[in-house]
Amino acid sequence: DLWWRGINVLGDSGSYTYNDPQTNWQSYFVSTAAHNTVMLDGLDQMVKGQRFQWHTLLKSRFIDRRQSDGIEIWQGEHYGYRRLPSHATCRRTICRILDHHWVIIDDILGRGAEQVALYWQLADYPITPNDNGYVLHTAPGPVSIAVFASCDAGHPALAHGEQGDRRLGWQSLFYGRKVPRPTLYFDETCALPLRLVTLISLGQDVKQVDYSPSAL
Repeated sequence: DLWWRGINVLGDSGSYTYNDPQTNWQSYFVSTAAHNTVMLDGLDQMVKGQRFQWHTLLKSRFIDRRQSDGIEIWQGEHYGYRRLPSHATCRRTICRILDHHWVIIDDILGRGAEQVALYWQLADYPITPNDNGYVLHTAPGPVSIAVFASCDAGHPALAHGEQGDRRLGWQSLFYGRKVPRPTLYFDETCALPLRLVTLISLGQDVKQVDYSPSAL
């Protein structure tokens, strides 16, 4: 989660319900696509079993954490997709710059190509498109989020209460109740290794910088 001035800019999607055999909504709310993370090949990071069971438990590793002069960096990785032919590792680096800027770098390390999807569950405020992303118009000020990929393929899109073959853009703050919420996502098939860079600016728009694949 990411909070700013009382606003849950990046939030959890909730649980909705624990048993819904008719519509199976609980499978969406526990899925990787309902969280602020990366999904590969359309598969969850862990293989779901019955009820509260999981057939695979995700293994992960903390790499490093540093802080100096208003800049804080954390890095870790997980191995939930080692089961795929790409033998992929998902490594995330989070950089906080003072109190207004966040840089999140997702490195997908592996071989071959994968369908890579990155999801950000956003606060439900008026939203407009911006260069490579969107701007949330909140009472304390604009919140901009932009996504750039080293494979130079596609641009982020927005979902809000999708109910078709691909459920996306929902939140459940209370048990048994769900409401649409904006979800920014990047979904493309790219060669590995792949780097995705997410820039979040709190209170102002993201500055214009060179985000070409060579720069990433």
